[in-house]
Amino acid sequence: MLLHKKKRDTSKYLFSNKDLVRLYVPLIIEQMLAMLVGLADSIMVSSVGESAVSGVSLVDSCFQLIINLFAALATGGAVYQCTDYSGLFCTGSWRYHYLYPVSWTEE
Repeated sequence: MLLHKKKRDTSKYLFSNKDLVRLYVPLIIEQMLAMLVGLADSIMVSSVGESAVSGVSLVDSCFQLIINLFAALATGGAVYQCTDYSGLFCTGSWRYHYLYPVSWTEE
């Protein structure tokens, strides 16, 4: 007995799979290049000694953490600012009333 899966209705999706792949590929390439820079740093100091390699690896890990932290803060800040500006989630905030002083709904 074969069970047939129902096909999902993808017409309501915001992005198609092809669009998502177009978004993911540059992110993957960026992460690969960041790992390649760390690897190149380790290879350059490998002739000096083990402590130098571990020090460079530690600093590289810290830099990656800081870069990812700032990227997350920038992304979150952009999303918050866009939703606050458009009034999607913060209709009770002072910014919403400052940006939209006139009520567009009929009373």
